[in-house]
Amino acid sequence: MGHRRFLRDRSHPYRRETDKFNGFEEDKDAPIRLSGVELFNRTATTNKEFGKMVKRSLVDSLYSKRSILFNLPYWK
Repeated sequence: MGHRRFLRDRSHPYRRETDKFNGFEEDKDAPIRLSGVELFNRTATTNKEFGKMVKRSLVDSLYSKRSILFNLPYWK
């Protein structure tokens, strides 16, 4: 699964333990954390059409839906 990459310290002992996890040593960095403003800007142009899709299309963005919490007044 690779969830050990979210450990902050690259020298954490769990990153090297292969027998207790998936058999591989975790050497990837954790993904960059986004602030609320950055996440808001990335999801601002997301439009989701509900219903059955006929064919699978290429996805332009990683995000498919936008949370209704972004509509609250204190997000801006």
